[in-house]
Amino acid sequence: LGYLYMPLSAVLSRWIFSRRYGWLETHALLLLTLSTLTFAELRSRAISLNEAIKGAAFLLISVVLSCLSSLLSEWVLKPKYCPGNMQRFYLQKVRLEVWGIFTSAIVLYILTPSTESVSNSFDGWDSRMSISLTVRVVQSWMAGVLAKHFSTVAKAVIQCLSLLLVFFLGDMWIFHTSTSN
Repeated sequence: LGYLYMPLSAVLSRWIFSRRYGWLETHALLLLTLSTLTFAELRSRAISLNEAIKGAAFLLISVVLSCLSSLLSEWVLKPKYCPGNMQRFYLQKVRLEVWGIFTSAIVLYILTPSTESVSNSFDGWDSRMSISLTVRVVQSWMAGVLAKHFSTVAKAVIQCLSLLLVFFLGDMWIFHTSTSN
């Protein structure tokens, strides 16, 4: 269900931004969506995943909220949708991140009311976690740059293709497999 992000963002961008997609773009989105859903179904059958209804519902809610937030950030970042917002990207992104940190801190304190459990949340952080956090921050900034200059759907396609590139290059470099296998 998490793979429904791309077509859902295309449908929502049609309503929010009045975008029109041509025949070729629509078919490309449909083929990409069907292929990812087929891959996900085959993978879940191979490792025998039983998805609970409650978990699937929360995942669907998460995908819808993620699409809406991505489209909202595109609306905020692009001057053609928000004409009063002619600021540089780094100023816009810092403002978004500051409010994100503020909101995350509130949610963290609501979910874990005692300060001891909040401080225990960061126990076990090591260099791998710091590297992971750094990669996530860089990915977030790159996604913001893509959202400012391209559409949310284009960003989703680029992220999907970059994931495939990282997967195949990592497979070749780390596990030393060739492309003929």
